Amino acid sequence: VYQVLTIKYAPAATYIRGKTSVTPGDHGQYTCTSGVSDPVADMSVHVSDQNGDDIAVLVEKDASKESRKGFTSSIRFGIQFSEGVEHVVITCKAANDVGEAVSLTLQLSCTLKLQLHIK
Repeated sequence: VYQVLTIKYAPAATYIRGKTSVTPGDHGQYTCTSGVSDPVADMSVHVSDQNGDDIAVLVEKDASKESRKGFTSSIRFGIQFSEGVEHVVITCKAANDVGEAVSLTLQLSCTLKLQLHIK
């Protein structure tokens, strides 16, 4: 007699892709993707400025893909970079009932252009 076991696991990481240089007034497009997990991870994103104030995010698409090893989730979103923004912190989180992975994007500095450094 054989029994099939399902192993549940959290996503190991999240990854952020998008513009690395923006000018105040620009609209930046970004995508956060989770590592493989089972069950599907729920994605969320939080963006704040140099004062810790929230910056509105327009979520355009939330999706998941199934593979042989589990599921990969992603969220696509836009950020409007208004005048006066000097630094931005983008946090992407992928979580399921087993655990979570959080990716932090820091250092959006502003002179004439904003520079975004993805870690």
